[in-house]
Amino acid sequence: MPRYKGKQLEEREKLIQDALSHYNTSTKPSMRASADTFGIPWTTLRDRLNGAQNRRDAHRSMQLLSEHEETTIVRWCERMDDWGFPLRLSLVKEMAAYLVKKREIGRRLGKHWLARFLQRNPELASKFSARLDKQRALLKQVITLYDILPKDKYNMDEKGFMMGIAAKVKVICRFGRKNPRLTYSCNRTWVTVIEAVSAAGVPVPPMIINQGVAHYIGWYVGVQKSGDAATFFYSPKGWTDSKLGMEWLIENFDKHTSNIYLFEARRRAYTKKNILAAWDKVGIEPFNPRRVLDYIVAPPPSVTFPISGPTTPRTTRMARSTAKEAFGLQFLVELLRKQG
Repeated sequence: MPRYKGKQLEEREKLIQDALSHYNTSTKPSMRASADTFGIPWTTLRDRLNGAQNRRDAHRSMQLLSEHEETTIVRWCERMDDWGFPLRLSLVKEMAAYLVKKREIGRRLGKHWLARFLQRNPELASKFSARLDKQRALLKQVITLYDILPKDKYNMDEKGFMMGIAAKVKVICRFGRKNPRLTYSCNRTWVTVIEAVSAAGVPVPPMIINQGVAHYIGWYVGVQKSGDAATFFYSPKGWTDSKLGMEWLIENFDKHTSNIYLFEARRRAYTKKNILAAWDKVGIEPFNPRRVLDYIVAPPPSVTFPISGPTTPRTTRMARSTAKEAFGLQFLVELLRKQG
């Protein structure tokens, strides 16, 4: 008899359950007829009627993790994958080992635990990770799921310019000259421009960051004459930073886009159903103090998380990876506390 795995196992189990239901509801029950109807061996149906369990349920008591813990790890893997941070195989196994060690000191996971974990949970699979650019195919699913309109899609980017640097262009020179030199000034001032456009074809006024320690009136002469909308800032090197990025978000993006969908969002949010649900949620109308008290729980004890690898990251890539793994572990433990 072949050993089914993954989705094949689930499909076979569904056929067995349908055959059991067919047998129990038939006016003239026949094991062979019910088994042939759903394409399963009649001996399998006979064993199930006599109290036999499927392979997964029969070995559940032998698993190191409880059903609740394993389900929580599955949800953790799915959540991290949805956020764009799929977990490494070693991290998933480390989390399972941590839960087992916390309950039973000295117990270890088997060599093939991860492979069997994936067999028991066909909604997960191990694959080689792809770069973010290749995951843009998932964009359509996100847009469809959250019903994102073209006017609510924005693309933002920055571009730096070195003022005074001559670009490579075609020029007129003496016949026979191989490499004509184009002289330029030694002023290498850096200017950065931040732009954003919507999928509906509407641009957001730019932010122009000049190099300096204060504003200079000469920067704005052309803009004052043309009347174009723009915001100006400065930095010591003419580059962007986190502070200027926040200024762009407030002074440019939020100011010129929030009024587009503010009242539409308010109209959708402030429905009678949502307003009454908010009153009921806090237990004021109708009056029910337990609605709030049920959410008050004691603060959880501090927990340390095991993370493989060196204590001090050797590279920035290793540091980012360690931060993502720690974030994932924190999320899983908090989820276990809330549900346990």
